[in-house]
Amino acid sequence: MKLPRLVTLGARYMAARATGGRIPLSVIFEVTQRCNLRCRYCSIWKNPPPELSLPEVRRLVAEMAECGTQVVSLVGGEPFLRDDLEQIGQAIKDRGMRVAICTNGHGFAERITHFPGLFFLAISLDGLQPTHDALRGRGAFASALASLRAGVARGVESVANVTVTRKNLGVVRDVVAIAKSEGFRINFQPVMTLRYASPQVADLTPTQAEFRGFMDEVIAERTASPSTVFGSLGMLRFVREHWRPGGGFHASTPTRSGAWHANQIPCQAGRFFCAMGSDGTLAPCDLLDLAPKRLPNARDLGFKAAFRAVPQPDCAGCWCSPYLLRNMGSTLRPGAIYEILRVLMESPRGWETQP
Repeated sequence: MKLPRLVTLGARYMAARATGGRIPLSVIFEVTQRCNLRCRYCSIWKNPPPELSLPEVRRLVAEMAECGTQVVSLVGGEPFLRDDLEQIGQAIKDRGMRVAICTNGHGFAERITHFPGLFFLAISLDGLQPTHDALRGRGAFASALASLRAGVARGVESVANVTVTRKNLGVVRDVVAIAKSEGFRINFQPVMTLRYASPQVADLTPTQAEFRGFMDEVIAERTASPSTVFGSLGMLRFVREHWRPGGGFHASTPTRSGAWHANQIPCQAGRFFCAMGSDGTLAPCDLLDLAPKRLPNARDLGFKAAFRAVPQPDCAGCWCSPYLLRNMGSTLRPGAIYEILRVLMESPRGWETQP
């Protein structure tokens, strides 16, 4: 992000913060729940809901821009299963917003090369070929690596997301080494109990001791290679100390005052960012397991009215690294701001990076 734009964005954020207002600086848009892989810890592909039409998407994208949105992250399912995804990206670009994509990369290298407005690319990579393919399907590793290479060759900030399970506890050095050699970054993400988690999540979840040992390796690699491992040291240490087996989101969760992050890293979902489902349902976060009847629909109400009606989250704890880093910055604590500025400057693309 260029410095003048960052200053303008900061001013809008401070105004909203001072008045208790809301501004959807970023929107996670789950364009589809269809998926071409069957990862062992995910069941999002089962019973996908209807999808917004392209004209409906264009209307809502225009409304997002009017509300102050800066970044739209296209996620799934597998977002590239929408044949009109490039047209959605173009609509976002035309409205002056930036496009981020989170994909499994399975067969989409060519589309990534030419995707309009793309500035940030995240692709799942759970280890080297035997480990990744065992968790996600045969051929998934080669395709993911080809798509990451396409992003790097284009000059897009490219990040490989490693979902940490008991099946890949020994991958830290291997994936960091390949990231260094290929020019992308690595984000280590503990497996979570999400709204779309598969029944296998419990068996795949590491023990607390296993996870702490894993994070010790991650922190050591982050110290040695700050431009390769995503996230700040403070964030990584926080995750190491606070994560618990089964950690993440649940259908039945404690009140906000009892959440692990209360008085430490307040969640800004529903206030400074939100998630729109493939059918237009608007939620504070794409990971929460909320009944659709509790949520407003942007297709019916319009994006602005739906955003104002989004309920505040009530969760058991966030381990999604980009959200956690964003929430840390929102505390405006000098130490947190310093760490996030370091993350920005250590990135290969500096101010252009963060979604």
